[in-house]
Amino acid sequence: MAKSAVESRAAESRKAVVQRYVDILTDAGLKAVFGDQRNKDVLIDLLNVILPPHRMVADISYETTEIPGFTLFNKSVRFDLRCRGEDGRQFIVELQCYHQANFFRRCVLYASKAYDMGSQRGDGQVYDIPPVYFIGLLDKDLQDMQRYSPEDGIISEYTFREKTTMKVPDETIFTIFVELNRFTKTKEECCIMHKSSEFTSHEVTEPEARNTPNRGRRHACGG
Repeated sequence: MAKSAVESRAAESRKAVVQRYVDILTDAGLKAVFGDQRNKDVLIDLLNVILPPHRMVADISYETTEIPGFTLFNKSVRFDLRCRGEDGRQFIVELQCYHQANFFRRCVLYASKAYDMGSQRGDGQVYDIPPVYFIGLLDKDLQDMQRYSPEDGIISEYTFREKTTMKVPDETIFTIFVELNRFTKTKEECCIMHKSSEFTSHEVTEPEARNTPNRGRRHACGG
């Protein structure tokens, strides 16, 4: 009887410890951590790990997460998180923990609607529209896509490029996926890689970064 009471108290203690932490791989957890303005610096850190080196974020402001349909027949879209950088760039963060048919098309739809919101009437046809970065955090492999081997890291990026030269003519819409299930490094391995990168990293100029596939991406412990 005494042993059972001790085991019960131990189980309750473990449960209390578990409840102290938020699972960010849930919609509620993601919004509680990264969607809280008091944690803005945490969201900025997340963006800067994922974004290319020449597009680091210094500050952000949170934006509405819903864009209505343009007509009565169009669907409205609702993002998990949406924010804007100081230079007008939009960032969308979406969590996906299960396989969904045509998921890539859905991401392009979301990013396109946000990009269209950047246009302004009476701009003299300048079309100075800030780029949109759609970031998908995936708990599964990116399905229905011709993907690279695990050695290529956990981050993949899709945008408009010239097919032969692979050059990006301009920054418009970027769809970036982070396949979290590919993350296999231990905490100790990450610390070693971080220390090594301090001696091997080099500054990438904006033209070089824009026109180079993977653009010197920091695959941050991704393999």
